Amino acid sequence: MEIVTQEGDITLVKADAIVNAEAHAPVPVGEAVYAAAEKLSFKGIIHAPMMEKPGQKVTEENVRKAVQASVICADSYGVKTLAMPGIGSGAGGLSPISCADVMIETLRHYESNTVRKVILIDGHPEMMQAFRDAIFAERS
Repeated sequence: MEIVTQEGDITLVKADAIVNAEAHAPVPVGEAVYAAAEKLSFKGIIHAPMMEKPGQKVTEENVRKAVQASVICADSYGVKTLAMPGIGSGAGGLSPISCADVMIETLRHYESNTVRKVILIDGHPEMMQAFRDAIFAERS
C-alpha cells in the first residue's frame, strides 16, 4: 500500500474514508467501527479508540492496535483510499515522533486486501515532519 503525507484538514481530504481516534465511542481499544459520513467529501468514518476511558494517556501499543483495527475495518468496507491523522499525539500524550514511528511501522507490516493508499494528514507541522521522517526511515 502507498503511504503519502498531506498537511491540512482531514475533513477536506479526498479519500474514501477517514480515521477518527474517538475516545468516547463504545468500542474497545483494538477494534474499530465504520459509520457513513453524511454531507462530507468522503463516504465513511472509521472510529478507532485508543483509550479505555476518556482522558487516559495513550500507549504505543494502543496506537498500533488502533491503526491495525482501522485498516482491517477499511478492508471490510472496500475502502481504497484511507486518511489518518496523527493518532495518539494530541490529547493522548505521545510525542509526534513516537506516534509516527508506530503508525508507519504498523501500516508497512499490514497486507491490505483493498486499501491501496493511506494519506497521513495533520494540521500540525511537527506531526507532518514526524510522518515524513518515519516514512524516510522505513525506506532506508
